[in-house]
Amino acid sequence: MPSAGVVDALAQTLELSEAERAHLHRLTGRAAPEPTGSEDAAPALLFILERLENTPAQVMSDLGVVLAQNDAADAVFPWVVEQGLQRANVYEHWFCHDEVRAEFPEEHRSDYSEAQAGELRTAVARRQLAGDSRGRRFVADLSERSSEFRRAWDAQQVHDGRDKRIWIPAARGSSLEAHVTVDVRTGQRLIAFEVTPG
Repeated sequence: MPSAGVVDALAQTLELSEAERAHLHRLTGRAAPEPTGSEDAAPALLFILERLENTPAQVMSDLGVVLAQNDAADAVFPWVVEQGLQRANVYEHWFCHDEVRAEFPEEHRSDYSEAQAGELRTAVARRQLAGDSRGRRFVADLSERSSEFRRAWDAQQVHDGRDKRIWIPAARGSSLEAHVTVDVRTGQRLIAFEVTPG
């Protein structure tokens, strides 16, 4: 049986995804090691992000961590700048801060919460299949901290990389159409935001 280091080296040489790497470990008769450390934004998504100079855009992990954003997005999402890349999380921001949800039109809040929870559910399931329990731990944390998250999670919706509309607190009457591109290897999303009238 090859050592874990040999299996990891083979996975790296073959440029396997996290799920494929975990499967290779299981094929050798051992439990897949859980990924550790921070994620880096996928190079293909960064390539596109760097070319969207005048369009607010972000690269986000499947668990909602903002991995990169351009200067135009810094102006629209100052909370990300304050918290920092690799720490700012859109799901935590939405579900754990009542004042953030209060900025959305009331008639859209419930559906948006359920769709956000549905996106997270998809990410957690994918990670679980790859032997990565970080998603499950994140859901437990959100469940403990937010009754709105518990309600939305219990709706049992499933979503994957959908386009969506969000409202901008600083610009009353305006919203952003979020156009989403998903990197199939990493599950990361590039989100380009288009300002639209209310």
